[in-house]
Amino acid sequence: TPHPALAEVKKVYQYVGIKAVDMAAGQFELHNKYDFLPLSKFNIHWTLIANAKPVASGLIEAPEIAPHEKKIINLDLNKYFSDRNKEYYLNFEVKAREPLPLIPAGFVVATEQIPIKSLTPRYSISRVATSFLGTEVQIKDTESELILEAKEVAAIFDKKTGLLKSYRFKGYEFLKEEVVPYFWRAPTDNDFGNRMPQRCAVWLKASHNQQLQKFEYKTQGSGQVRVETTLLLPDVPAKYKIIAIFNGQGGLLLQNSFTPLSEKELPEIPRMGMKFILPSAFSNLEWYGRGPHENYVDRKTSAFIGRYKDNVRLMKNPYVAAQEYGNRCENHWLTVRNEAGVGLMVIGLPDFEFSALPNTPDDLTQKWRGELHAYQVEPRDFTCLLISDMVTGVGGDDSWGARPHPQY
Repeated sequence: TPHPALAEVKKVYQYVGIKAVDMAAGQFELHNKYDFLPLSKFNIHWTLIANAKPVASGLIEAPEIAPHEKKIINLDLNKYFSDRNKEYYLNFEVKAREPLPLIPAGFVVATEQIPIKSLTPRYSISRVATSFLGTEVQIKDTESELILEAKEVAAIFDKKTGLLKSYRFKGYEFLKEEVVPYFWRAPTDNDFGNRMPQRCAVWLKASHNQQLQKFEYKTQGSGQVRVETTLLLPDVPAKYKIIAIFNGQGGLLLQNSFTPLSEKELPEIPRMGMKFILPSAFSNLEWYGRGPHENYVDRKTSAFIGRYKDNVRLMKNPYVAAQEYGNRCENHWLTVRNEAGVGLMVIGLPDFEFSALPNTPDDLTQKWRGELHAYQVEPRDFTCLLISDMVTGVGGDDSWGARPHPQY
């Protein structure tokens, strides 16, 4: 059974290179990396997508480019850029024009995605905060809880922990547990070789040991309540601040900051994110980002930006051993819905990584390599949604000592 990494191997090893030379003039360079085959053996299919929807497509018979040679092709795309508020990508597929040894006609031998035009402007905190204006928020401040209500939405914070413990809409409860800052990524096969489980164990502790230092709230502007929670992470040590702005539409803007409190040398952080435990009914996923297969910051070139769907209950760990899986990078937005179509939408500022699985990273963490196989990890009765700024890559230069590269 092919692992998701095999798609990345094919992409990295492909023998046809495509890159933009002059975007305004529609010039793209074709590079024949084969040693013997001319590119005239292939057809080049292109599709222009706007916000993940196809708006134009075509076919080019590859010119006679000899092995190791390069040539320029031209595509007039300017007439398709009709909407300034859309993000455009150009997808290429290089297919065999005729049967070749081991390759049937029509087989895709190479792919490429080239960004043409990004959203202008992208989402920003100030832009979203301004759009958060709505009707007045109802505030109930009890001894143990802060309850904020607006437009059939209620957000409840536990004053003992300072954390969001409930988020409801029309009788639907989205949270089974409090939303917590989370720093752990389940070890991969590669991680055991470089002793990541031992070296980074302090971040697993920091994910579970968090102490409230300050909890306060205030109204700001029209129809907004700002809730500020400051946590101490004694194992690191560090200060973690969560600012949650609840608005009159029932939306929630989350801003997190992490501040080390000592000069102590610490290992790399496996994840910088938050953990949401949703009822298992919320399992239908749709996202605009990289996909469809799992991807990581150091293994994502084969996963193109697009609009994809999946289901948490159908996701299976593709690896023999229990370990990290299922992450997706560079997402503009994500929805998690139940069968009735009710759910949560997450919007990135500008983007985020996510995974949504029927298990937590703790469930997938082995004490030693080979201790736990995938089939032994029973799916739980919830959806573990992890929203991250970044997740450490999976490495793989070797599996007996090499770590992910520093930039990952």
